[in-house]
Amino acid sequence: MQAAELAGRRVAVWGAGREGRAAWTWLRRQLPAQPIALLCPPQEAPAAREFIDADTELVAAPIDVAQLRRVDIVVKSPGISAHRAPMPEAVGAGVRFP
Repeated sequence: MQAAELAGRRVAVWGAGREGRAAWTWLRRQLPAQPIALLCPPQEAPAAREFIDADTELVAAPIDVAQLRRVDIVVKSPGISAHRAPMPEAVGAGVRFP
């Protein structure tokens, strides 16, 4: 997916580990003023707060379909299975996972 396809859309990064941080950094470089959501479990929140900026909404909670439906596109960390809840339900609801 190209950065131009993400411009003006509600975008989230799911995961605040190494891959999530890399995805967030890439998005921020490509779309410096666009709001981004960072979705992560509560235990990842302290590390996430160290690298996010004021245009990033940190959602530190168990991730469910309602959280995912708030955005158009979710860039997920590779360790998050596409076959386990809430991924299939979110895909069925129209959330895109590039």
